[in-house]
This record gives sequence, C-alpha cells and structure tokens, in this order.
Amino acid sequence: MSKLSDTIAHVILEVKRISENTCLWPGWDPMSTPMALYGTETAYLIGHPSPPENYEPLEPMAGRSVHKGPRMPEMAANTAWSIAGELCAMARIPDTPAPDIEGYMRLVIHECFHVHQVKSLSKAARPSFMLSNKYPEGDAENNALSIVENRLLAAAIQNLGLSAAKESEEQAKKS
Repeated sequence: MSKLSDTIAHVILEVKRISENTCLWPGWDPMSTPMALYGTETAYLIGHPSPPENYEPLEPMAGRSVHKGPRMPEMAANTAWSIAGELCAMARIPDTPAPDIEGYMRLVIHECFHVHQVKSLSKAARPSFMLSNKYPEGDAENNALSIVENRLLAAAIQNLGLSAAKESEEQAKKS
C-alpha cells in the first residue's frame, strides 16, 4: 500500500480539526465532502464512495477513505466537479517544495463549500464554468462585494458568531 503525501495528510487532518471545532456553515461539514486533490500526474480521492478502478486504496485518514491514482482529464481547475459520478471538491496540489499548507487548506475548504452549494441548490441549473471567462475581475462593485464575502467567511471561520458576521457586513457596506 502506498504512503499518503505529507502535504495531503496535513490538509486532511487540519480540515478535520477545523470541522470539529468550528461551525463554518449551519448544516455543512467539510469532512463529509468528497475531495479530489491532484498534482501534475497523481491524484488523491478522499472520502469518495466509489473511486475509479485504477485508484488504489491507501490507509484511511481522519475516518475518510483515501485512494491514489492518475490525474484525470477533468482535474483541470480548482472547482466542484463530478469524478466517477460523485461531485467532488477539486484542488490542485501546489508544486512548490514547501507549499503554503494553510493557504492550500483554505482553498480545499473553499472548494468543499462549492460542492455544498451545488448540492443544496440541486433544483437550480448547474453553473457553467465557461462563464468564468466573462468574470468581472476589475469591476469595483464586484470587488467590494468580494471583500464583504471574505469578511463574512473570516468571521465564520473565527467562530465569532452571526452577530459579529453581521457587524462585519455592516462595516463593509460603510467602507
């Protein structure tokens, strides 16, 4: 049985720690989300209920199944996407020798939440990721709303409660 990379092991354990100690969003646990963490050639499926046949099982980590296999063509972005019929949070593993583990862990949680969003809005049409080509990168209103979103998410992560999150939103509106 192959060994899990230290980066992936650290991220899984950190996501579990945060999940157990913080309610990031009512009714959502990032550890319940299947994850596809992939590099240039190799990918890890964490918590996937039915991984592809060419993925070998590794030792479970933090109560989640882990499988290792080749990077698949659909693993081309940090997003929520279906792998072997299961919607997964996909995040590319950083190439650097000493990656920013905290930053990568935040990215993984962010992508896990996209899976939750898509599943929660299952009656709505699935998002077209081709629309990202038209994303208003330099738009002042969009950037201001992004700041509001980031402050709300930061307040939730810091477990300051809903009142602090609302205060942050009000402060952002005044900015």
